[in-house]
Order: sequence, then C-alpha cells, then structure tokens
Amino acid sequence: MAHPHPSLNKMPLLLAAAAVVITAGLWLALALPPSGEQPAGRTADAVASVPKSGRGTLSATQGFSDEPGTPPVHPILPRGEMAAGSRPLLEQLAASIAAHDGERTNRLLAACMAQDPEGTAACLEAASLGQERERLLAQVALLWTPQNPQAALQWAANRQDAAEREFLAGTVYLKWAEANPRDAAAAAERGVLNATRTDVMRNLVGQWSEKDLQSASAWAMKQPGGSTRDELIQQVAIKQAGTYPSEAAALVLKEIPSGIQQNEAIIAVLHQWARHDLPGAKAWAERFPENTGMGGEVRRELEGMEKGW
Repeated sequence: MAHPHPSLNKMPLLLAAAAVVITAGLWLALALPPSGEQPAGRTADAVASVPKSGRGTLSATQGFSDEPGTPPVHPILPRGEMAAGSRPLLEQLAASIAAHDGERTNRLLAACMAQDPEGTAACLEAASLGQERERLLAQVALLWTPQNPQAALQWAANRQDAAEREFLAGTVYLKWAEANPRDAAAAAERGVLNATRTDVMRNLVGQWSEKDLQSASAWAMKQPGGSTRDELIQQVAIKQAGTYPSEAAALVLKEIPSGIQQNEAIIAVLHQWARHDLPGAKAWAERFPENTGMGGEVRRELEGMEKGW
C-alpha cells in the first residue's frame, strides 16, 4: 500500500543509502583536522565550489536562491548554539549545497551530524533549501536517530508544517526500529503521527516481526479493536506465513473480523504460502466452498500463481 506521504514510500531506499552516507561521512570527519584548524586551501575550495551565477547561494540571511545573477557569497550558517568546532564543516556543507554537489553534501552532512547534530539540524531547518529541503532533512533524521532517537524525534515533532512533521517523525520511527522495534513502536503509539499513523505502525510491526515474531504478534493483538489493529495483525501474519503459514492463516481467521480486511489478509497469507508450498496452500484453501466469494477469490489467486500470472 502506498504511503499517504509519497516520500515515505522511498524509505527503504533512504535507509539503505544512509548506511553508505554515514560511513563516508565518518571517514571524512576523521580525515579533517581538529576543530578550528582549517587547512590552507580548504575554505578556498569551498568558496570556489559556489557558482558565480545562476546556481544559487546559501547563507543565514539570504537562504538558498535559484535566481540567476545572485551575487556570490561565502555561504555560512552561523548559529549561537552551534559547537565552535563544527563551523568550518558547516561552512563547507553550505557551499556544497549551494553548488548542488549531492555527493559531497552527503559526506559533509554526515560529518557535521557526527560532530554536532543539534546545531546542524537547526542550521538546515532555518535555511531556505528549495527542492533539496525534504531530502536533506530526511538525511538529518536518518543520521541523528542512531545517535539519539529521542532527540531526533523531538526535533521532528517540533516542525510547524504538519506534512513535514509526519514525514520526519515517520522517518525517525522506521530508522529507530532497525535497532529497537519495541521502543520505536511504543514511541509511535503515543507519538505525534496523525495522517500517516497506520502506515508507519504497519511498517514498524513488519520490521519487528522480522526480529521477534512472537513479541510483535502479542503487541499487535493488544491494540484497540478497529481497522488499524486488523492491518497490524495482517502484517504480522504476512511475515509469519514465510515460515509458519498454517499458523498465519489461523491467526487471520481468529483475530480479524470477517469482511473485506480479513479477505485481503487471507489472500496475502496464501500468496506467501504458495510461493514455497503451493500444494499446501491449495489444500488449506479448500476449506472455502468454491461457490462463495472468498472461495472463488482464493482459487483464482492460487491458479494465477500456478500459471505464473
């Protein structure tokens, strides 16, 4: 199911890319000199990377501008609360953003977040980043969460724009779940999500099921009755169907009330079941009379898989 916020549909790619970015950024941080010791030529390189016209500039007062002919300035993001040693890196980051150098921006952002996540996040949040804003703030969330998920979540929750708040909070929860799905799910349950809550919770319980199916299942079944609980049970059952398909099918029949949601869950479980045991899936499906709507639907699904549709 597509996520209401399109960017959260890209989350698996963002999470995979973050690992590469973090590694590269930490290498860069180690390669740079101690705080305040900027080597000769590095600031000049940063300034030189800012185009002379037509590509935009970034500064605390001017922000990012795509207006042709913008006077070139050395882009700096000063903040009083910024760690002093982070300033040179943030200056380079600003220049890289202004130059539209995505690869260098990713490396510098990872290095800045390793040194001063609060200051870096505050600077980027205050800057006008144009079309790069969503991607860069998502990277902030992905890089900050492994260090301090509570701080990253608080930062995301403070966004004034509701769509941005939902997107960044969802990003934090999903990244958090990679290390600790139980805590991530508990935080999301009492958190700031509204429009995206069901989708994020479903993804969280899916990640949790891969790590600890029994605990994820128990948590999902304790949720208040309703469509969200039904979707969480379905997600657990889909993960369970890969190894214990008959138990997954029984879970769906027991825990999800009869109706459209249960029918969808049964089809999803049978699809997983049939991938590695088509005869077993077909035998289980025989419990549904062929002349019923559900019976006809499961047979069509299994027949399609058998024929490679």
